[in-house]
Amino acid sequence: MITTKDKPEGRVDDPYLVEKMIAEKEGIFLWCLEGLKQLVANNYRFTISERSKDNIDAIVKDANNIDLFDGALVDEFLDHATIHSRTDITFHLKCGLNLLERM
Repeated sequence: MITTKDKPEGRVDDPYLVEKMIAEKEGIFLWCLEGLKQLVANNYRFTISERSKDNIDAIVKDANNIDLFDGALVDEFLDHATIHSRTDITFHLKCGLNLLERM
């Protein structure tokens, strides 16, 4: 995941950015080549910054909904559940509402 900063208020995008980058292509190539040399020296393993580790942890936490499971809420609101298939479950809430969940 690549994070970016928010665009500062009042910043005007440069309509000539592509031309400027083309003019710097040799420098950009040398910068990439230096990065490749470092990668080779590190046995083709990327180093992971603390910021990247934090981003990875946030993504895993967001994707891992089981960590957010609250059994007390289930007991409070759920009467029972009916499993129709591997992909369809109906949650029967104590208030009388039935919620079909398709996974």
